[in-house]
Amino acid sequence: MSDINLDLITSYNAVKNNPNEVNRLLSLYHKHHSKDYYYKVKNKYSNNPNEITAKFIYLNKYSFRGIYRVYKNGQSAQTFSGECYIKLHIASRINQCSSLYMVYQFMLQIFHL
Repeated sequence: MSDINLDLITSYNAVKNNPNEVNRLLSLYHKHHSKDYYYKVKNKYSNNPNEITAKFIYLNKYSFRGIYRVYKNGQSAQTFSGECYIKLHIASRINQCSSLYMVYQFMLQIFHL
């Protein structure tokens, strides 16, 4: 499977290979969840795949209407919402996805018509 979105591909691979670490980071983010903490996470740069994945999921989960957006420069364009737009048991879902993803290879790839 491939996509042009680096954060998405990074997230697929991190969930596949390190679900426990992704869950640990998400638990930490949820523990400290607030508007200020949301923007702190949003503005933090990391090249660690597990941190990128936890950030990607967290921002999508608590962004305005759960909408994923980025600016042309690649920075997140998501704004905070007090509501959680993904109502599910995220840790068990990540573990399920990790098992499912074992049969897939995820790659960053640009599509041309």
